[in-house]
Amino acid sequence: MTYRRSDMNPSSSITGILVLVFVFVALFFVAKSVFTILSWVAPVLLLLAAIFDYRTILDYGKWVLNLLRKDILMGIGAVVLTVVGFPVIAGFLFAKALFRKKVGDLEKNMKTKSEGQFVDYEEVDSKPYEPLELPPIEPQPRAEPRRNNNNDYEDLFE
Repeated sequence: MTYRRSDMNPSSSITGILVLVFVFVALFFVAKSVFTILSWVAPVLLLLAAIFDYRTILDYGKWVLNLLRKDILMGIGAVVLTVVGFPVIAGFLFAKALFRKKVGDLEKNMKTKSEGQFVDYEEVDSKPYEPLELPPIEPQPRAEPRRNNNNDYEDLFE
């Protein structure tokens, strides 16, 4: 048998709803302020992304164009979201360019450690040139190669 609580207070559910509404309003204002700050900083972030790694911006543009070619509705949606969400896209492209630059620098450092660093020139002792004396070379007699009589391929050259 199921028991029902008869001492349920309606003010507790109203308090819960009010707290939930307050949390969502606070989240809205936080997101709005972050988006506003990001919209002011977005041109600088896009410029820094171009300085760090311009290919990141080109790759994003190519991705949007390929999306337009393959699926026109998704491509139009991507263009609209890019225009509307420009601050977020600029932040994303900046973070991606910065990450790619750091990875490239790390790869270059690892390659330099493993292969060594090239030097423009090497200083050689400035002693006068002394000719190197080598023993005379004696010609060695040529040995006849062994022949295999049952090889038809060798018979082609005779």
